[in-house]
Amino acid sequence: MVFESTLYPPLTRHFQKDYLMAWEVPLASKKIDVVCARPKDSYFASNHLASGETNIPNTFQEIIAIEVKVEKWKKALRQALIYQLCAHKVYVALWYSYLKNIDFDCFARFGVGVIAVDGNARIVKESKQSPYVNPEYMSSIEKYLIEQKVRRG
Repeated sequence: MVFESTLYPPLTRHFQKDYLMAWEVPLASKKIDVVCARPKDSYFASNHLASGETNIPNTFQEIIAIEVKVEKWKKALRQALIYQLCAHKVYVALWYSYLKNIDFDCFARFGVGVIAVDGNARIVKESKQSPYVNPEYMSSIEKYLIEQKVRRG
């Protein structure tokens, strides 16, 4: 039996080289399972996060939100659509053997990407840039990441 927690280590390995990562990131009354944030420059990553500065607007070049589910892709997609308000790209991560059950056209229609996870994580459907980013929601995610002093993986 596969548990949702099984998907986190492969996702971390996949994104940790290029992104700072955080888990269970608050967004209003919801929590985003995984957030990956690429700093605009390495100077920021090494100095500002370590210094404790928290009021740095537009800190990240890219923010990715990931909803993690073993098999319930419809529920995951509904949740992921909300994340388009605060992230440049949005993905649903699913256990690989359940990919045959999903409607890839539905993901394409909404611009949400798909990540297959087994012992590794791989993007099987690329996310589109979200046209719905709300600056206030984006800023709240950035502020949370800075306050938490997120690190690579």
